[in-house]
Amino acid sequence: MSNANSNKRARRGQPKRSSFADDLNSRTLPAAVNLLRKLDDVDFGNFESQLQPFADGMECITKEEPSTLLRECLKFLVLKKIAGDEDATTLSPTDVIDAVWHQLLLNPRLYKSINDSLGGEMIDHNPEGGRDVDSRNERVTRTIEMYKSIYNITPAMGSVWMGPELPPKQKETITLRIKDLTGEETYFKVRQSTSIWKLKYQFCLQKGIVSSMESMMFLLDGDNLDDNKPISYYDIEDNYQIDCVLKRVGC
Repeated sequence: MSNANSNKRARRGQPKRSSFADDLNSRTLPAAVNLLRKLDDVDFGNFESQLQPFADGMECITKEEPSTLLRECLKFLVLKKIAGDEDATTLSPTDVIDAVWHQLLLNPRLYKSINDSLGGEMIDHNPEGGRDVDSRNERVTRTIEMYKSIYNITPAMGSVWMGPELPPKQKETITLRIKDLTGEETYFKVRQSTSIWKLKYQFCLQKGIVSSMESMMFLLDGDNLDDNKPISYYDIEDNYQIDCVLKRVGC
């Protein structure tokens, strides 16, 4: 980290951040290490606090700190830069990494600073890239293999780097109705491979209630849907209704 950036953080009363490259080993591709160290000079401000709802929502899957979610997303963006995939045709993120990436995109100045540090050309996010499910899953698998090759480690981040596991016949898109406590219904067109967690996140994001995500659960015919399962795990068909309710607490 540069002295100038360290001084900025010190003036704000924030602790000095360890390098994003600190967990890498000596056999990591030097270009990846250099790019991650360039990101040490980016001022992320309070961005990690924006990831707390994601971290809390993953408690029933594999609990990860916001700092870990951010670091793994940045390592993904570095892979995109090394692969020259700024136009989003070669590599794709897992569902959790994609959620963190979306949050970065909601902070345009920060995202621009990240891209400037990585060389200037904007790393594009293609919202249409998931329509061809087979191709998207191939890109996710390719990304995980590249992660292993570039960083010389196998990602051990639980569902953060959970790749696609569905057989081809289940890779289809359906429309679901999510009914909230007020009775309002919201429609989502989703892949069968989408996790319940990501569906819940997209619902909360559209409603502007991401901070309350951990207090909600999805029910199908009165049964709680496991955040860690893909939609295809359940007997859910096109136009089925899912109820969003508050979790019960106390006695």
